[in-house]
Amino acid sequence: PPESVFLTAGGYSAHNHPVPALAGRRIPLGYMGWLWSHGFNGSELQKAERDLTEMFRGNESLLSKYDIDYICVGPFEEDFARKKGISINISGCKLIYDRNFSTGRWQIYIRN
Repeated sequence: PPESVFLTAGGYSAHNHPVPALAGRRIPLGYMGWLWSHGFNGSELQKAERDLTEMFRGNESLLSKYDIDYICVGPFEEDFARKKGISINISGCKLIYDRNFSTGRWQIYIRN
């Protein structure tokens, strides 16, 4: 549904992520390089980026707080996880879309 929220890599890592940029889907945190220039508080953005990290670790309370419906795992998210030193935890999720592209592997999970 159009009002669905997708968990994607955010912060400083994904100004051109296809989920918000091409599909126009809602995400919990956009590219921070643009957000601060529009007056968003830097400390709030840093907290939101920490929340992203915890959501990719599988923090259910934060996934619920941000109303996450889908979790995207692709090259941007793998890079985000590598930079943060974490593993993406998708236990409790169901794979609904799995597609190989020439640029890598993309998967979309729905929260159960």
